[in-house]
Amino acid sequence: MRRMQVVVEEWQYQFLRTLASRQGRSISAVLRELIASQASKKEQDATEPLLEVAGLAREPLLKDLISESLDETLYRT
Repeated sequence: MRRMQVVVEEWQYQFLRTLASRQGRSISAVLRELIASQASKKEQDATEPLLEVAGLAREPLLKDLISESLDETLYRT
């Protein structure tokens, strides 16, 4: 782990202090958890949309191209 100093607004400090107190944890532990959850969320947001659309255009486009223009290509009609 790496030690660092962070300057936060008063309301942010109060929020962290209250959250840490409710959970019976340190402010540092709460901050680490918040950072980890945001990093994981950003990673998911960055990869999921690409995985959802990967290959969608290729297969239907190729299928449509072949089926619609096969006769024209083969017989020059």
